[in-house]
Amino acid sequence: MPIKLQDINFWGNVYPTYAALPYLRRSHGRVVVNASVESWLPMPRMSLYSVCNNDKPLFFLFLSEL
Repeated sequence: MPIKLQDINFWGNVYPTYAALPYLRRSHGRVVVNASVESWLPMPRMSLYSVCNNDKPLFFLFLSEL
């Protein structure tokens, strides 16, 4: 179960972004990231959700440096 949750939360954002990158580059478009505060401020009993959402902001931060 945890692997499926991480697959959906992380790869569900990465794959569409990579598919859209060529079009965004041509049109000088932007990627808007909507990430949960849970990745920075974990709450009790939400550790799995927090871990899965911690990857998203880091990925998009790296993508902005390209």
